[in-house]
Amino acid sequence: GFPPLSEAFEFPTWQAWTLPEVADDAYGWRVETVDGAPAGPHALRYGLPEDWHARAAALGADVPACVESRTCIGRGTGTELEAVDDSLAGTPVLLVNPRVPLATGPVFAHWDGTDRGALPKGDARTIALEGRNDLEIPAISLCPQIVGVLAALRGTSPVLARMSGSGATCFALFDSDAARDEAAARIAAEHSGWWQLKGSLR
Repeated sequence: GFPPLSEAFEFPTWQAWTLPEVADDAYGWRVETVDGAPAGPHALRYGLPEDWHARAAALGADVPACVESRTCIGRGTGTELEAVDDSLAGTPVLLVNPRVPLATGPVFAHWDGTDRGALPKGDARTIALEGRNDLEIPAISLCPQIVGVLAALRGTSPVLARMSGSGATCFALFDSDAARDEAAARIAAEHSGWWQLKGSLR
């Protein structure tokens, strides 16, 4: 498991952190307010020590990106962040998890290690639409329920549906809040045992 947050950072008491515990790829940090105002990328760093990046990386490869809370490309193990454009900012998103545990380590262990090429060229939207997740096949081999989640999401006619990280959470992007909300309601009705979260990309 992860070390207690208090051992990695000393957060001011006025920061509200949300840690959804669904699967290894679904946890994240979200600062809701800072001194009563909505928190942005700069507020996320407020009060953090100078070596926050190293401490965040020690918690998990995707934690630095959660703390940055902006669109980035992660290189290496995912901790080497490169800020990119905000062409996806505001895009409605729906996260869905079948409530089946799936640890990151075994998924990487089942990956064949084949380099299937670099990221597509273009802005963040193009990279997302034309990209892929090479961990999807090994994740599905360990958690077949992912296939059902992806099918359910793709059945709602999103702009894009794909597995998130190492699974088992999947996401879908939509053209409007209404389309996302309709998809969420449909999936909730058809799969009441699944976890889901609605939001918008920052």
